[in-house]
Amino acid sequence: MSRWTHVIGSLYIETYKEEDDIKKFVENILKNAPKITGSEKDADIFVNPLSGHNTWISCDCERCVYKDTIVHLDEEGDFQCDAENTFECPEGNYQTCVVITIVGDLRDKNGAETKNEVENFIRFLQSNDFDIDYCSIFIRDDWDGDYSLKIKYNEEDYSDKGEILWDKK
Repeated sequence: MSRWTHVIGSLYIETYKEEDDIKKFVENILKNAPKITGSEKDADIFVNPLSGHNTWISCDCERCVYKDTIVHLDEEGDFQCDAENTFECPEGNYQTCVVITIVGDLRDKNGAETKNEVENFIRFLQSNDFDIDYCSIFIRDDWDGDYSLKIKYNEEDYSDKGEILWDKK
């Protein structure tokens, strides 16, 4: 008789990255992420960018044709480049947030192993300087019961990655 563990969850991630295609950027990083495994198939991981943009840059020098000619003049951010006075600097609108969705029906796994793999996945995201602003992850182990994840942060320490806690339901 097979043992099954089921996992479903979503994580609201702030990447702090101003990328033209944030979905592709995050998917490329996730290629190296630890897997949440089962004997037949691993959990599926989906990247869903939020609509619209949450960041605007008035002079997006990183995407300007004159970016290689920029000379920084002082610590206040003043600079000059080879662009003519009539040149209009490009502007940038970016979405830096995504929701990562995890879904898996994992054969021959127990809840403890799946919880450990989920924790490793979360720590991988954090090691890439992604902030997990909100998350909801639920694991059902057919033999051992249900668990939900909570990350408890030290609100006074913004560098705190949080303590991962599992509530047995």
